[in-house]
Amino acid sequence: MRHRMSKFASVFTIVLFCSLVLASGRVESEPLPSVSKEFIQQSDCQKNAVIAQEALITSWGYDQEGDTLYPESFAGFWIEGNLLAIGITEYTEDVMDSYRDLSGSYCDYLKFVEMKYSYNYLYNESHIIGAYLIEQGAPVSQHYVDEKENTIVVGLACDEEELIRWKQVIENEFKGIPVTFAAASYIQMLTTNLIGGTGLYNSTHPAAMTLSCCGTYNGNNAILTCGHYTQAYGDQIKTSSSGSVIGTVVKHRFSNDLKGDFEIVSVNTSLFNITRSMAYYRTYNGYLSDPLVGVNICYYSRMNSGEYGETVHARNIDVYAKENPQSTTTVHVLGLTEITLSSGNITQGDSGGPVYRVDNSYAVYCGVIHGIGVRNGNVYVYFTPCKHITLTGFIPYVND
Repeated sequence: MRHRMSKFASVFTIVLFCSLVLASGRVESEPLPSVSKEFIQQSDCQKNAVIAQEALITSWGYDQEGDTLYPESFAGFWIEGNLLAIGITEYTEDVMDSYRDLSGSYCDYLKFVEMKYSYNYLYNESHIIGAYLIEQGAPVSQHYVDEKENTIVVGLACDEEELIRWKQVIENEFKGIPVTFAAASYIQMLTTNLIGGTGLYNSTHPAAMTLSCCGTYNGNNAILTCGHYTQAYGDQIKTSSSGSVIGTVVKHRFSNDLKGDFEIVSVNTSLFNITRSMAYYRTYNGYLSDPLVGVNICYYSRMNSGEYGETVHARNIDVYAKENPQSTTTVHVLGLTEITLSSGNITQGDSGGPVYRVDNSYAVYCGVIHGIGVRNGNVYVYFTPCKHITLTGFIPYVND
């Protein structure tokens, strides 16, 4: 193994997030249900591959919307055991060495796979195809690039017969482009009208959600949660429907064709302190800007008082979200990440909660819960990755 030190070796621990606002005079609570020991061991096995990925995307840089500027040879990446598998369209030693150099001392955790289509090509084509289908009246619920399969996936909220018809339309109009179709529901957000329990409540546009993390915004103490439902800039946020006001929404992100679903609330009272902890259970010791496919990840369900371990299934998904199954309108939300929901639990009121990786007894913050959806009978959780949030100037509250 190469022992050349990389300036990115500490990316995992640069920034810390927390996910609760606490009243002055902290009240201890019982420990939360935890993920299994085996899940944590598997996550630890993936750690070096995850750091290698973070080193690469940091080196490549980001555009104005927070998306990674991938090289043209890049086709995708995902976790395989303790390795970072990287798909490349130019399978040469020169190209592979360029990736190894950028990953520094973690270069031995890279594995290369030859692929036909670049990620940039498929990503751009997925947007073109999605827009075309919507213009033709198709019930598009999502579209994204399947990095492991090197293809575009388009989800449609329809039955099998209609799915086949739209598949034929695309095959005729976009010949030679790899596209897979799937029956996929519209994404349902997990806010709810004034329910009991702890969490955050929007008293201007009544809705209950979960706090994700704490930090600062424009020099003021701030907290982070989801931005959907009818929430808006200037709304008043409380600790409960009848509780004290925490602060005011100063940055709202939930609108057609924008990246992510979140809002920043400026904490404008001395009655509350921001903390570094997640439900008194874990302390954040870093953040991961864009978790890759195959990485172990956790989310916290406030409504079920527990954390659950799952796996990232896809990145950079554009979804069409509904507030509830009866809604007739959708909002086009860009740039979400998808988690496979295999054995966990998530329910109304969990939107806005934290998504994170477990690193021993600590947590590495990853993003804000958006909602759930069903595709081909499988249930998925969607969240806004950290890369879209930090771009706004939100600075996480960190450990010294």
